[in-house]
Amino acid sequence: MKPLAQSNLSGISLPFCFSDCKGSETGTLITDGHVLKFILRGVSFSGSSFNLLSFPEIKKENVIGLFDIDKFDTILGVFRIEYPITIVEAGSETLAPIILQFDYTNDKENISYSFNYHGVNYKSERLFSFVENVLIDLRQQLPTHCQINCCLSCKYSSYHPVGNNDFGDLACFKYAKNALSYVKDKCALLDVWENIYQENRLSQVQETFICSEFIHCSEEDWLYKCY
Repeated sequence: MKPLAQSNLSGISLPFCFSDCKGSETGTLITDGHVLKFILRGVSFSGSSFNLLSFPEIKKENVIGLFDIDKFDTILGVFRIEYPITIVEAGSETLAPIILQFDYTNDKENISYSFNYHGVNYKSERLFSFVENVLIDLRQQLPTHCQINCCLSCKYSSYHPVGNNDFGDLACFKYAKNALSYVKDKCALLDVWENIYQENRLSQVQETFICSEFIHCSEEDWLYKCY
């Protein structure tokens, strides 16, 4: 795969691989932390996750000829993406790509990962349904006192109590910091969620993303996530 690189567009460019029964190929996608955008087999795709991709409706017949697609328009295949995450240990930061694999040929758990930190390779020993659990598993495998800095570990992020998608469905509450500080249960979280949604300030982010307002969550923060 190609090395990580900053893009001239709004976001970063990341290498990815795709394979299905019709072949395998590599490419580069662009993400701003909210939406993935890439071209595969001549078709432009965008979406918050690989199982929620949209493509030009006018090309749907062509897409069906190029890919295996289920009744929900999910592309059935295996995506591998290199996404940079930051590890903090003893005050020192290390930026390295976690390789996430999404296998949409399976019906249940479909996500695995590998990560190299200081020459040691960490990888999943089982499959996961959510990237949230991937990052939790990696944190538990890393040396003691290592901290992962990303949207999932930020005090301003949380999931909706009703449920979430496998990737990219984490809500960012950085525009409601004061209100979030009073949240201690699901009902209070839903109230804040509804308020910022009505104000059009709610945004969904990828768990592996990070912005300049990141602050690591603490035990005092009540958040609807397992991290």
